Amino acid sequence: MSCAMEQVITCRGGNDAVVYVYEKDTTAGAPPAVDSAVTLPDPDVDLYIQSGMRCQIHAGPHFEPYFHTTEAACEHRFSKAPAKNGPATGVIVQANGHFEWAYGNMGEPRPKVVIEPGHIYRLAGWTIVTDADGTRFTDDGTGKGMVVSADDAYPISR
Repeated sequence: MSCAMEQVITCRGGNDAVVYVYEKDTTAGAPPAVDSAVTLPDPDVDLYIQSGMRCQIHAGPHFEPYFHTTEAACEHRFSKAPAKNGPATGVIVQANGHFEWAYGNMGEPRPKVVIEPGHIYRLAGWTIVTDADGTRFTDDGTGKGMVVSADDAYPISR
């Protein structure tokens, strides 16, 4: 599935197309209201943000054998990442707030969704927002998560 966003999100996968309409807050400088969040239909996607950074939300029954909690993961060569037998190639935060640098890759690409700055997205119990500081992944249940940017990543808590 691939999605494009303007005043609507159009997701295409195979012969199917699904359109999600949302209202964009046009107040100058105001972030979009949480109620106007775009809920992405399928957690099994790659989220692309700044500089082509690839992120995923690991949630749902098909991840339970591998992960004991939901998590957000991003694959990128962060300039401020620590090195351990080479530079870290990603970062992971679990819903409980556990944050760690990753070494390796996230595996096969999935259908692509481009995350646009200034919009709020919801996916599998996570809220995703991109602004001037980077992209914030927050677990809706715990309020814990992380912020990633082209250079760095760090944990957050509401």
